[in-house]
Amino acid sequence: MRLVPLDVDHAVRTATVDGDGRFEVDALPRGRWRVEAQAPGWFQDGAGEVAVAPGRAAELEVALARAGTVTGVVVDDTGAPVAHASLVLRGQGAVAAVPSAALASGARPGGALRWVHPLAAPRALPRRPFNRFGAPRSGARPADCGRGHCGVDLGFVRGATVHAAADGVVARAYTELRGEAGRYVAIDHPGGLRSFYMHLQDLRPDLEVGQRVRAGEPIGTVGATGDANGPHLHFALTQERDGRTWYLDPEPILREAVVLASPGSIDAPGPRTGATVVASPRGATPAGATAGATATPAPAPTTDAEGRFRLDGVLPGDYVAVAFHDRLAPGTSEPLRVRAGATTDGVSITLSPGVVVHGRVRGPAGAIAGARVVADEGSGETRHKVASTFTDATGEFTLRALAGTITVEVTAPGHGAVERTLALTAATSPGGRHQEDFDLTVEDGRLWGVVLDPDDLPAAGVEVRVVDGPTRRRSAITDGQGRFLIDRVADGRYVVELSSAAQLTRRATVHTGASETLRLEQGGSLAVQLRDVHTAGVLAGLRVDASGPDGRALSRATGADGVAILPALVPGRWRLRVRAPGYVVGELVVDVAPSRYPRDVRLELARGATLAGVVRDRYGERVADVAITVGTASTHSDHDGEFHLLDVPTGAVVLTAERAGARAERPLELRPGDELLHVDVELPDATP
Repeated sequence: MRLVPLDVDHAVRTATVDGDGRFEVDALPRGRWRVEAQAPGWFQDGAGEVAVAPGRAAELEVALARAGTVTGVVVDDTGAPVAHASLVLRGQGAVAAVPSAALASGARPGGALRWVHPLAAPRALPRRPFNRFGAPRSGARPADCGRGHCGVDLGFVRGATVHAAADGVVARAYTELRGEAGRYVAIDHPGGLRSFYMHLQDLRPDLEVGQRVRAGEPIGTVGATGDANGPHLHFALTQERDGRTWYLDPEPILREAVVLASPGSIDAPGPRTGATVVASPRGATPAGATAGATATPAPAPTTDAEGRFRLDGVLPGDYVAVAFHDRLAPGTSEPLRVRAGATTDGVSITLSPGVVVHGRVRGPAGAIAGARVVADEGSGETRHKVASTFTDATGEFTLRALAGTITVEVTAPGHGAVERTLALTAATSPGGRHQEDFDLTVEDGRLWGVVLDPDDLPAAGVEVRVVDGPTRRRSAITDGQGRFLIDRVADGRYVVELSSAAQLTRRATVHTGASETLRLEQGGSLAVQLRDVHTAGVLAGLRVDASGPDGRALSRATGADGVAILPALVPGRWRLRVRAPGYVVGELVVDVAPSRYPRDVRLELARGATLAGVVRDRYGERVADVAITVGTASTHSDHDGEFHLLDVPTGAVVLTAERAGARAERPLELRPGDELLHVDVELPDATP
């Protein structure tokens, strides 16, 4: 049994059930806890939650049900059995939230690495099932990601500092937008582990590929870049095995990792050694890991000599089975349904020969030996490696059999990277082979020049960052005379972005081998003061989120005087938004004009109300996953049909409940500070 804190920052507690099916955990802090039962071949039937209060024993009954079994065979395109093929299941329907051993491609990582939560206190965990690993997502997704979500979503405050989760080496640091992932950082850790930090607003200015970072060291800030519905950190974890990348659920690590008491700064990162720990269980090791050893994933189920496989402990739901083999392209089964305590047999998967990709990598001086060639599937936050190799002494390489849309990236020391997308099918690749050659450029050029402010004076401390050109991921900061230098780039034309704390961000075109003079443009700024509408007192430490023209966004916190300075704003209309515990969401629209001096703006926040209740259908049955909205406050009902709303607007309001086309409304009269905890809502046409 695992007891997971929901509203208190504390360690996860564990207990073992005795012969009578009972368990007991003492000295729990006050608050709400989720109870999770884990037993081989069983799954928890329904969510368990308990409220702990001082001096009162809490009792809870947890029901378990038998999991299902899937059996079948893997064959090649001639019908011959395929031995030693690895199997995973991809959820297609309403799969239970508790991950099955058959769904997970590896054990939870832990071991000798010191894990630090990427966000500072309090401990941030996924808010809703939709934010958790394996939650439903559209489009083609890796099989090991359950129903699609290949990580967890955390930290919904724009500008919050993101820290490295463990010691490692920076593998990717994209300051330009990379598809649905936006700006992101990837860090390689011992044991083939890699952590991903996506949708970042900003990266630490001095962060470079190949740089070593320590656990807890700042690497960027939370943003909404890429395909992000609002600011959040998409945190993902992968494990490389047999030339393929497998996604792992990072939530067990987050529940037991060290939590930093205060965030670091990306402007002055420094090592976080000796940082104060808020919560870290003594000697805790995530389930499935071995203390004192580098994490190694449990082997995925494989086929026997006759191509047969058996997957036990599968949760009820709709799936497809996916098979992988080194010499054949991956294949999937027809959709299958698993029922509790039953065996689903007769599943068949056919693997095709696929297409072998080969070619040569050359540079200006001829063939390049030792260049790395990596093949990826997917894009954005679900991009994952399916094959990799290095070129030989003649610059030639061969990748294993692949099929579908594949992205191949080639890199070599001292050379620029080349990325190419291939559509591999038997029709376009006669004989099952596809030749793809790559030409890399040498990176021995320089970009240099001077940056001036709107008054034609040298601008110090300006970031000059490459966003387009033959070489990416390069940047520099101007010195006291406004000078910048970016070396180790390929010759050619570049687009750079100039970022300054006082002037507008702008882009300019520069060329290698020639000194450039670049000028900043004057923008506007706001001095936003936050006050309590009831007491007129200033509100310090609150974050003001601003969104403006062309999707631009900025976030700053108020100081002790309740004022937040929003600098370097593009002229035009900006929307300010403030969320604060106990207050209704505050919003204000402001027109910004170019000026050296900030415009004073006052935004007053009103105290909100609290609502809680239950959604039922016409028969009195509780209904889950109903969208509940009251003004700017919204949530969804849980598995028991219950909902809880904080900071609800006051006055004459309307509570709206919607699910699958069904809709119900309930008028309410609320005053600041009201707590209505027994609000019943009937959704007549809903299905429980």
